[in-house]
Amino acid sequence: MAKLESLLVSPGDSIREVMTHINRNRQGIALVVDQERRLLGTITDGDIRRAILADVSLDTPVSKLLDRKTGSSYAKPVTALVGTDQSKILSLMQKHSVRQIPLLDGDGCVIDLVTLDDLLPEQVLPLQAVIMAGGFGTRLRPLTDDLPKPMLPVGGRPLLELIIEQLRRAGIRRVNVTTHYLSEKIIEYFGDGQAFGVELDYVTEDRPLGTAGALGLI
Repeated sequence: MAKLESLLVSPGDSIREVMTHINRNRQGIALVVDQERRLLGTITDGDIRRAILADVSLDTPVSKLLDRKTGSSYAKPVTALVGTDQSKILSLMQKHSVRQIPLLDGDGCVIDLVTLDDLLPEQVLPLQAVIMAGGFGTRLRPLTDDLPKPMLPVGGRPLLELIIEQLRRAGIRRVNVTTHYLSEKIIEYFGDGQAFGVELDYVTEDRPLGTAGALGLI
């Protein structure tokens, strides 16, 4: 339980103390709990960074940071019940763009913490993948009038996300995505790929170049 203890802080702990916990546990997060270990909220590196930029004193109780998150998309921590299937936890991480998810029991008490690194395959292959995502998807119109074909939902998730997930599970971490039509939709959704467990690079074609042309740019 030593790892778990290093993650737990109380509402009255100062931001400075929470920073010490985060530095010690090396998980980029602290879990704010009450005396029964019921989860009250989470504090991440990003929360502390935003507080420092807002000139919040490091001696401020961490409960004030939780108050600052009220009404934002980060107000309620993303959690899962202990025993939740790993694939579902990974889907939660991708959906909410988080790298850590506290595991709770039925009473809301913290049992463990799962990180993205825990779910990644141990072996990383020395390979790169290339995904061609620049087509117009003309045969799928009107579905592709406002959405590029790779972003069309399959089972509630973009097709491209499913492909990236399969590559990651196979041990491939570097993925190049060639884009053209509505490329901003793809880049906005996936970013640098960190939330999906890969490193994404984009090659945006000024005009469709076909497979050989796109590979030439890469």
